[in-house]
Amino acid sequence: MRLRVVLIGLVAAAALVGCTSSGESPPATAAAPTTAPVAQDTTTAAAPTTFPTATTTVTAAPDAVAFFKAQEPACRAEAERVGNPVVDPARFAGAKLVQQNTDGTALIEDGEGTQLIVDVSGKKVLPPSGNPEDLMPDPYGFGCPPEVFVGTVA
Repeated sequence: MRLRVVLIGLVAAAALVGCTSSGESPPATAAAPTTAPVAQDTTTAAAPTTFPTATTTVTAAPDAVAFFKAQEPACRAEAERVGNPVVDPARFAGAKLVQQNTDGTALIEDGEGTQLIVDVSGKKVLPPSGNPEDLMPDPYGFGCPPEVFVGTVA
């Protein structure tokens, strides 16, 4: 509010300077604009406002076990599509985290004890070595989509 009063006063003073008693306008001059220091009013500073959005869920690290469990329907569809046995759903349901790796991948163990590397950011499941050239453990090599379960098939 104090800032508004100062500015209004400056504008009024400038208007009065331009008035003459004869009613004529003063000659135009190319005067440089002047600015006066203005103190900032900090007495009514408001805290920043945040509004929740529909996409406020943020996770610190992707959940490798949830990603692995979510592959069960894709594996079922792939096995049925190519005529191979369907991977037992208990393998997915019983999955647990063994180790979170520093490279962002995770070593998991399925419901029957088979270990796999899960790379959530790369959307891949790899053999336990993490090397896509190594053998993908059964039944994943034949019962799951090869674009997700990346490994050599025996």
